[in-house]
Amino acid sequence: MHKNKYIGVFLSPPPKMKLEAECIPCLLRRIVYEAEMVEPEKAFDAVMLGCRILANATKSGVSVEIATKVHHAVYKLLGTEDPYKDVKQRSNQVALSLLPEIKRTIEHSDDPLRTAFLAAIAGNVMDFGIRGGIAKPELLREKVFEMMEQGLAVDDIDEAIDRARGKEVLYFADNCGEIVFDSIVIDMLRDMGIRVVLVVKGGPILSDATMEDVKNLGIKADEYMTTNSRAVGVDFKKIGEGLRNKLENCNLIIAKGMANFESFSETDY
Repeated sequence: MHKNKYIGVFLSPPPKMKLEAECIPCLLRRIVYEAEMVEPEKAFDAVMLGCRILANATKSGVSVEIATKVHHAVYKLLGTEDPYKDVKQRSNQVALSLLPEIKRTIEHSDDPLRTAFLAAIAGNVMDFGIRGGIAKPELLREKVFEMMEQGLAVDDIDEAIDRARGKEVLYFADNCGEIVFDSIVIDMLRDMGIRVVLVVKGGPILSDATMEDVKNLGIKADEYMTTNSRAVGVDFKKIGEGLRNKLENCNLIIAKGMANFESFSETDY
């Protein structure tokens, strides 16, 4: 693992990333949510499948690796590769409808870049079936501005920009909808002469963005890459050599969302 200092931009202090007791009910709630979207009559079987997998977990396990195993098994049981397909499309549509208002808020703020980061971070609420997320995409508007008003509990934006100025940033995106707000930050970084490599999931997992979303939304970056897998977070054993080289040589990694942060903080790359 790289020994570089972690710098952070968080609405609240980051959580512990090893498997904890509260991870178990969180995963089970998400299984119920997934089943109810596509095959409600299979919800019980899906939860029991998750319980059998979780019964073999240990406290020293990395939560994203266990979550990946659970969700892949549940998707197979439900007979779908993308139970979140509809909610992801709705998330993108709702975020696009808010984009003009978000941009006006940023333009009229005292610190546009910091406000853009706030919007991108607040967009992370577009996560479903978990505590702290929202129940449906259509509730985004009432939540995102409230979270932007809240401000940041950890704010290393200035240090991050100093590291990246005139160099290259790897930007690991997280959820659909959220990535619409990420595009504002990406545009601003590029205007500052920072080269941005946008990294998304290699295939559908949870409500995370993929290259299909990037293309449909017309999001601009200097280069596009994928994680080369459908893992929760990033499975560094499966990334391509191109991305591995970028990780070794880039000046800054922006990892959006808890699962990406878990991957970078708890696993080797």
